[in-house]
Amino acid sequence: MSLKKIVFRNAIFNAIKYGADRIGAIIFTVIIARMLDPELFGIYSIALSTGLLFLTFADLGINNAMVRYVSEAFGKQNKDLASTYFKYLLKFKLALTLIISAVMIVFSKQLAEFLFNKPELFMPFIAVGVFLIFQSIFSSFDSLFYALQKVNSAAISRFLFEVVRIILAPILIILGFAVFGVLIGSAIAAGAAALFLLIIMMREHSHLINGAKVDFDKKKLLNYLYALTISSIAGVFFIYIDTLMLGVMLPAEFTGYYRAAYALVYAVIGIISLVDVTFPIFTQLDEEKLNTVFQKVFKYSAILSIPASIGVPFIAAPFIKIIYGVEYLPAVPALAALSLLIFASTSGALFTSMLNARERPYLPAKIIIVGLILNIILNYFFILRWGYVGAAYATIISNYLVVIITAIILRQQMKVSPKIMHIIKPIIATAVMAVVLIFLLPEPTRISIGGFNAIVAVGIYFVSLWIIKGFKISELTNLVN
Repeated sequence: MSLKKIVFRNAIFNAIKYGADRIGAIIFTVIIARMLDPELFGIYSIALSTGLLFLTFADLGINNAMVRYVSEAFGKQNKDLASTYFKYLLKFKLALTLIISAVMIVFSKQLAEFLFNKPELFMPFIAVGVFLIFQSIFSSFDSLFYALQKVNSAAISRFLFEVVRIILAPILIILGFAVFGVLIGSAIAAGAAALFLLIIMMREHSHLINGAKVDFDKKKLLNYLYALTISSIAGVFFIYIDTLMLGVMLPAEFTGYYRAAYALVYAVIGIISLVDVTFPIFTQLDEEKLNTVFQKVFKYSAILSIPASIGVPFIAAPFIKIIYGVEYLPAVPALAALSLLIFASTSGALFTSMLNARERPYLPAKIIIVGLILNIILNYFFILRWGYVGAAYATIISNYLVVIITAIILRQQMKVSPKIMHIIKPIIATAVMAVVLIFLLPEPTRISIGGFNAIVAVGIYFVSLWIIKGFKISELTNLVN
């Protein structure tokens, strides 16, 4: 199969996976947000964010290393080496996971009462400790199937995960388990999805378990992991520091409003992003082909992410109202601000994956640390000044700083940078779309009007982009084919 067909095939299954993931996540989030109320939803968000932060110490970049080295070994047709990498990394991660999960459970009371000053977090933290074990195993197998470029199996597992937790969590809430039940339901769902991938692996890729152990450059792998460890820890703090600081500084319902908006934005980011399917390809390309593929991926990513960043605020109010209910309308300002993350996150992830693919993860790690320090400082002062909306402002500023610095480093280290017209043309088309939304279309007071405006805006955007030669009809035909 040609490289183009592999990328497009995996991109389609990746879209299905992230469609199931993000749409399922939104359905799940909406259900539990409505069933719990903003305060309990805030408790859930704080518990989950803290758990995912702990999960980083159980990963330390291992998932990324698994994709990087297993994919490279398969690209060289060396199945024994791929098996050796997989077993070594999996054992390492399982040991870390059990230790971190135990720490989370043992210190759950101290975290709830002394750090967050919210005793009601005690039982959710215990549930999170259980969730970490199954989620860690699930994410390891998910990364493995990306390394194997079997994205279809990863897509099915993600669909299974979402279906199981959407069914279980509401039942457990009705039975009176509240936030604890939501997290235990998620743990069971992760376990079911991990079991599915394990069965597929044993049936279709048993050589990963049965393959002969071969020598490999352990020092090279550990150096890669060391850089990724710094990057991963700083990166997760960078992502969740706003939620954690909101949990410490403000009542729980404000965290609920913020995370409700955040979930919608990252649903869009997950569907648009192509990093997961392109990273294994990046590891196997020479410099010339790598630049060509990068330009194409960035072009299509910008075409989708730039208008989304600007368009979401126009439908924020009716969107929040119909999805979460009127009690979550305070989330609208945060959603309008956080929508600007769509372009920053998709672009930044692409730039970082290029550096990681060429075994330079220490560079993104240093950049993330700078961004994290700025993020903490801005969050503190902005939350004091503007509350939970201030956290959105701090997140936007620090994210764009990280993206700009990463782009500069990418150009210096690899002589690769996105073509400026791949940014300018979508911006021009987006400006036309915004003018139509502001001056010609009715105010979206209802979801039906908001939906109509969105459809018209999308049409205006792509027609404008085609007129200024931002894309060709032939490119759309190739994608369909």
